[in-house]
Amino acid sequence: NLRVTGNSAYHGGGVFVYWRFQSEEKRVMDLAVSAKELTGGDDAPALLKAKKKFAEIPEERIEKNDAILGTAAELEAQLFQAYGVKESKAKADRYIALLKDREVNSAERYAAEAYVLLGDGRANEAESMLMDLVNNRGARHAKLLHALSVAKLQQGKGKEAVVAAQEGQKLSTQLVRLPIAEGDALYAIGNVPSAANAYLKAKKLNADHMRARTALTLLAALTRQAKSTELIKELDRQLQETQEHPDYGGNPPPRVKGFIEYAKGEVYLADNNAKEALTFAEASMTTDPGQPSTYALKGRALAKLAKLEDARASFDEALKIAPSSLPIAKSAYD
Repeated sequence: NLRVTGNSAYHGGGVFVYWRFQSEEKRVMDLAVSAKELTGGDDAPALLKAKKKFAEIPEERIEKNDAILGTAAELEAQLFQAYGVKESKAKADRYIALLKDREVNSAERYAAEAYVLLGDGRANEAESMLMDLVNNRGARHAKLLHALSVAKLQQGKGKEAVVAAQEGQKLSTQLVRLPIAEGDALYAIGNVPSAANAYLKAKKLNADHMRARTALTLLAALTRQAKSTELIKELDRQLQETQEHPDYGGNPPPRVKGFIEYAKGEVYLADNNAKEALTFAEASMTTDPGQPSTYALKGRALAKLAKLEDARASFDEALKIAPSSLPIAKSAYD
């Protein structure tokens, strides 16, 4: 009787364990699907919400499933590269290493790998990897073409960056980062009207996308489509919204806040207020160091304040980072 009872108990326990396993599997998959869906917003709040979903999944379960791992790797790499969230790099590196060891050849794995390289300032390596995938291995995916556009732009290849972003949009009309990349590249080669159209495409896909909203405000200042006082108020609203955003917890990603501060500097400079322009250029450099456009803004502000040696040094720093940027080169020459 004892043996039978033991077997019955074991059998009952086995059913319970199996039920728990199935229930946990469903919970993990539901969280992973929800996280994947959240990334569709393709901006910092969306990625941070998805990251919170992934945080509810045990790490070993993330690392066990290649599809979940690929999504998590791309998410962490995007936060690092696009939004300056430095603490995301270590996790992205670990996830990418696991995917490479398993020879997982997914778009998410390669996009994540490229984004980490780009965040590390190794755009030439990212471009080489992506060009090999696209040209020699037949890999055509919107995410890869986005990363390729960013890689080309970081090396000053603005026209090629535009083409890559536009080719990517032929493959996906829903990836918000593609028209953003197109706008950035068009602005870099001095085509402000087309850049504005690209940012508007991004804003139609995600009306709350802060990068698109700030970029459009910046271009309105450069083309004098609105009064500077109105634009400053709009950027102040964006800064306040960013600082108070519930997904940021009072600590917005550096590249979000830094870009708004940079845009405020540009608006002040367009209004011939070089002193305030310099203040916000330096604020942006503190928030998000190493952005060439901010060095160029600082250089132009210093030049207007007749601090020519300091201005030259700032332009030199900008051109070291982006040697072929037309707006930077033009402002340095002027």
